[in-house]
This record gives sequence, C-alpha cells and structure tokens, in this order.
Amino acid sequence: MRRFLLSVIAAVLLPTLVHAQVDAKKEPAKKFVVPFELIKTQHMVVNVKINGKGPYRLVFDTGAPDSLVNNKVAKEAGIFPKGFKPSPFALFGSNGQMKIKKLELGELKAENLSCMVLDHPTVEAIAKFVGPIEGILGFTFYSRYK
Repeated sequence: MRRFLLSVIAAVLLPTLVHAQVDAKKEPAKKFVVPFELIKTQHMVVNVKINGKGPYRLVFDTGAPDSLVNNKVAKEAGIFPKGFKPSPFALFGSNGQMKIKKLELGELKAENLSCMVLDHPTVEAIAKFVGPIEGILGFTFYSRYK
C-alpha cells in the first residue's frame, strides 16, 4: 500500500516539478508599450507601418478574427501581387485574402500576416466622424503575442 501511495504521489508531483524547472529557465517575457488613441466610438486606434509605408490608422480589435485593410492601403503598401487586377463588380471593393509581408506596430513586427482587402462600410462610416481609419488589426496580428 505504501509503495502504491508513493508511486501515485510521484506520478502526480514529478511532472509538475519538471515543468516548473523548464519554465524557470525561460527568459522573462519582454513587455511592449504600444501607443493608441481611444476615439469617440470607444475603439482603440493604432498607427502601423505596412511594408515600410505609412503610418496607417487601424482599429485594434481583439474580437476581429482577421485583419483587414482598405484598397487604398493595399495599393500604396504593395499588398496586391504583381499583375493583380481588382474586380470592378466586387461588393464593398472586396479583393479577397492577401498577405502583408511586414507590419510594424511600435517595436512589434509581424511578417507574412494574413489580411482581407475590403472597403469595410462600418470602418468608412466611423472614419467620416473621427478622421482617416484604413482598416482593422485583428487576431492574425495579436495572436502572435502574449
């Protein structure tokens, strides 16, 4: 009985102790401070550089499953692949899923970032009241950081 009890305690505690030692060897997480603006609609807006161009104002949205930029930014920042011709009949100027080669938000940098190219009507409506907003920075960006 004593042997059984010891083996149960070892099976429960040993992985915890080993895991704690591995975690202790990790570097502490680096902290970043990212300036943002809280606009009248209570959205957080950040300035980003896309492929070295910008800054562009994007809503930082922790509930957005994807990032998106409007067609103007996609053209200026070179998001469209060479030879790409936007469809003249796309709803809200939707040009599908694209990749951003490099996105910079302060000291944070992300490469090969998925985004939608779309002139989002709600983003455009908000921009009429608070100044230019060129898209949304969503899960495809912030999921890379803790």
